[in-house]
Amino acid sequence: MMKKIMYLVVAFVLLCGCSESFDQTEDPDTTGSIYGVVNDKNTGEPVRSASIELGLAGVWNSNGTPYRPTILNRTVTGNDGQYEFQNVDAGSSYYVKVTKTNFVDQYYRLAVQAGKVAKGDVLLIPFYVKIYGTVYEGNRVSVGNTVWLRDRNSPTYPILKSQSGTYGYYEFQVFNGRYSVEAYPSKGGSYTSVDVDVLDGKDKRVDIHIP
Repeated sequence: MMKKIMYLVVAFVLLCGCSESFDQTEDPDTTGSIYGVVNDKNTGEPVRSASIELGLAGVWNSNGTPYRPTILNRTVTGNDGQYEFQNVDAGSSYYVKVTKTNFVDQYYRLAVQAGKVAKGDVLLIPFYVKIYGTVYEGNRVSVGNTVWLRDRNSPTYPILKSQSGTYGYYEFQVFNGRYSVEAYPSKGGSYTSVDVDVLDGKDKRVDIHIP
């Protein structure tokens, strides 16, 4: 009789243990992640230190901005233009907002699936910046010189033309890029060229000295 009672007690303990182990089974993963790279649309260069905002928005305004969004998280891009958000609940109403000085703000809408990585690559459009300066011939300011701008990534043909005006001043409005500025002598002859890189969204002064 005693042995029978002991068997019943052991069986009860084992049954409770099995039941507890079933109760502790982990729920399926309900989160995913977001990974993206932010690049300059014109140059293809990665944009570092861009601010990234992750939010929820069920309704969007006609101008492409979210209506009363819920901001969830923020981060910044690294030197390689990359960013990431982990452990994001699965859902279809997410957006990332990318901001950077001298670039147009960009919104990117995306959905997150459980256990998967959602791609959030964004191309930032830079504002116009200026390449400007003064043309000199010899030691004097020169007026009336033809000045061409050439894109060094497609150097076959110049893309913009200007002329040195009062005080030898010339100006081009450009996007970020790699350029050459070419100034011709007022009386004809070979041009003088100066290379200039505009990669940070800031105006660049390029004075040209024609021998």
